[in-house]
Amino acid sequence: MGRAPSGSRNAITDVDGVTVGHRTLDEPAAVNTGVTVVDPTDAVAFEQPVTGNAFVLNGFGKSTGLMQVRELGTIETPLALTNTLDVGTAASALVDHTLAAGPDVRSVNPLVLECNDGYLHDIRGRHVSAADVHAALDVTGKSVPEGAVGAGRGMTAFGRKGGIGTASRRVEIADESRSVGVLVLANFGRLRDLRVGGVPVGQRLAAESSAGESTLDGEQGEDADSAGDRNDGSIAMVVATDVPLTARQLGRVAKRAPLGMARTGGYAHHGSGDLAVAFSNAPSGADAAADAALDSLFEGAVDATEEAILSALFEAERTEGRDGHVVDALDPAAVEDALQSDAWA
Repeated sequence: MGRAPSGSRNAITDVDGVTVGHRTLDEPAAVNTGVTVVDPTDAVAFEQPVTGNAFVLNGFGKSTGLMQVRELGTIETPLALTNTLDVGTAASALVDHTLAAGPDVRSVNPLVLECNDGYLHDIRGRHVSAADVHAALDVTGKSVPEGAVGAGRGMTAFGRKGGIGTASRRVEIADESRSVGVLVLANFGRLRDLRVGGVPVGQRLAAESSAGESTLDGEQGEDADSAGDRNDGSIAMVVATDVPLTARQLGRVAKRAPLGMARTGGYAHHGSGDLAVAFSNAPSGADAAADAALDSLFEGAVDATEEAILSALFEAERTEGRDGHVVDALDPAAVEDALQSDAWA
């Protein structure tokens, strides 16, 4: 996607200092959920906060910590992603994690992003524990498994299995090679709207779906038992870079991530929770890049977001969930056939 090359891992962890960890909970026919954490720095985040900002495209969501990030322009904990009803558990665990590292801490802003996985998962059971969050924190590293892992275990996108996706780009800023990486929790979209490389392949895929095949469209919002043609959904997008930026500039970067979402067929409907958090872990005191030099960074953020969403789809596998609910994986061969169809000529 785009002109800029990807990093060596094609992951958010191509940004130096950034690590990712998953804890996946998958008990047959009931529990399909988990936790994913993005640690923005190899230092203690509370002691050396990174510069950050957030953009809410459509605020049908229950994330926590965004208000202070937008007000102060700093991120002082790892970012946790999980299901909607376990946001409180994840936030409490991040507080515990921070208190354990700093005996003098009296206030901390835990940052937790969420999507609703209630179609495949017994979300009312609130199965994620603080121990699960700590387990994800304990295994953070440079390798980033994708698809139905961690927080992505029970997520659905474009009527097919969604979840975690990641990608990165190398960009030139003021004659220096820099990194921008994206991680998404994809849980949105209708199959007929899916686009791959700008081609509306979802129209053909939806038309070819048999009457007995699952065509679940988007996440399932407040009424997670409703399959079918839904307009609601969610996506959490995390953008990381090593480019020295101010919080204001990171707000501009965060606004670009939804453009990548739109390229895949996302419309940010009424019931959709769509947001992006962007941070820079460049050394404190480094001179911020000039605004006029940021175009390549903007392009890289858009392209990496688009690819991360598609990667979440292509890396996920068919998942059986609660009450007999099943969500199939996106079929790469069917997508290839749709891409080669004469209909787009």
